[in-house]
Amino acid sequence: MGPYTDRDGLFATVSCADWQDFRFKVSTVLSSTRGGIFGEYVFRGQSCSSWSLSSSFDRKWKDISHKARDNKYAEMLAAFRENLEFYGDLGGARALDIKTSLKQLNEAELESIAQHNGLKTRLLDWSQSVYVAAFFAFSRTQDCESGLVSIFALHKRTLRENFSNSHIKYAGDLYKENTRQLWQYGAFTRNFTSERQLEELFKSSSSFYDHSLDAGLPCLLRFDIPVTDVATATDDLKMMRINSMTIFPGLEGVVRWIEDGGYA
Repeated sequence: MGPYTDRDGLFATVSCADWQDFRFKVSTVLSSTRGGIFGEYVFRGQSCSSWSLSSSFDRKWKDISHKARDNKYAEMLAAFRENLEFYGDLGGARALDIKTSLKQLNEAELESIAQHNGLKTRLLDWSQSVYVAAFFAFSRTQDCESGLVSIFALHKRTLRENFSNSHIKYAGDLYKENTRQLWQYGAFTRNFTSERQLEELFKSSSSFYDHSLDAGLPCLLRFDIPVTDVATATDDLKMMRINSMTIFPGLEGVVRWIEDGGYA
């Protein structure tokens, strides 16, 4: 089992005693196996270990079939594209200089803009910074039912080598005008399969899993940290200048920072 608490196929979990243990383990577990962390992995924080890696769209429409979800998603994006031309200024003329026509936006760019403006999409947000991911992991601890927050680490090269774009697509830069993506060191994954929970694709029981990969290193890891360490973690993150005001651009960040008590 090595450093993992549990492993199934290319998915592994790592239990951390506290925040400091997490900082030690995320460094030793990831760097010891592949020689480095930055640029090799992307990270996603979730405030409860029982929450799956499901997009906001798939969570909303979880009770309908995969085909019905596909149809609804296509209709939704078509409606967004049509109305974007009439009502969306994408931040002003500077954005329009990048694309001479909004019709030229590909689907991935369109999804990114839609998600940035609050539409539920099939994109999952990730960050190249493990500490930005940690900020999000500890941001909604009041909703945690398991007693553990989770930070996922996804190895980009292994993902690309073992899964085609028809299964999972990774994108690090979808649209230049998405300032939130820039501030959060953001990236996205898009799951095209019928598996609603992304982590299931990496498990040996998945119909999309190749058992020749069993001897390889995990591609997706989940680090679990006790929710009781929220004060220690957030204090540490503030010392790194990671807070609502630095994560969210403009007035949105200021408002979040004030509501979080950052001014006190």
